[in-house]
Amino acid sequence: MKKQKGFTLLELLIVITIIAILAGAVLPYVQQYIEDANFSKAKQDLDEIRNGLIRFETDQSLPYTELTISRLVGAYLNKAMADPWGSPYVIAPASSSCYSIGPDRIADTGDEVIVYFRPQLAISRAYWEDTNRTLIVDNGDNLILRLTRPIITDPTTITPADFVFSSNPPTNFTAAATSSYDMTLTLEMDFGINPSFRPGLDTIAANDPNIILDGDSVQCVSSQATVIKAR
Repeated sequence: MKKQKGFTLLELLIVITIIAILAGAVLPYVQQYIEDANFSKAKQDLDEIRNGLIRFETDQSLPYTELTISRLVGAYLNKAMADPWGSPYVIAPASSSCYSIGPDRIADTGDEVIVYFRPQLAISRAYWEDTNRTLIVDNGDNLILRLTRPIITDPTTITPADFVFSSNPPTNFTAAATSSYDMTLTLEMDFGINPSFRPGLDTIAANDPNIILDGDSVQCVSSQATVIKAR
C-alpha cells in the first residue's frame, strides 16, 4: 500500500501567504463597494424623506419645522429610519435640507449626505396689500413676498436696490418684517413723490446681486420675474 503524501509546513506557509496577499488586495475593493452601497442607501432614504417633506408642506400649507423625521412617520413616511451607519436622519428647516451625518457619525465634517427638499431661493408670489384702504398703491402700503425658502438676511437691511421692478419702484422700504418659517417677507413701501407700480401688470424680480440669502448663504434667484398682484 502506497503511503499518502501530505503538505509540508513550508507548503502550508506558502499557501497561507498567497491567500493573505489575495485577501489584502481584494479587501479595499470590498470595503469601497460596501461604502458606496451605504451612500446609495442613504441617498435613497433621503429622497423618500424629501418627498414626504414636500407632501407635508403641500398638504398642511405650513413649513416643516421639526429637526427629526418623527412628524412625518405615519402619513408621509411608512416607518422611522436610521442611516446605514446607525445615526438618525436630520432635518434642517433653515437650510431646506435633510441629511445624514455620514459614516464618521459626526456632524459638519464634510462626509454628510445632503438632499434639499425646497426649490432654490426665489420669489414665488408677490402681493400688494392696501393697508391704508385708499384703493391705490401709495406710501405705507405693504409689498408681501412669498419665498421658496427661509432667509437669514436681516429684513431691515433689504432695500429696493435688491429688486428689479418692471416700472415705478418704491423709493425706500421704511419698515421690514419676516417670518422665517412661513417664508414670507413683508416690506412697507415709501414712494416719495414717484408714481407707484400697477398691480396685475408690473413685475418684481430679485436683482443681481442682492443680499437676500438662504440658509446656505446663496442669494435669491434673479432670473425669475413675478407679477405683483392685489391681495
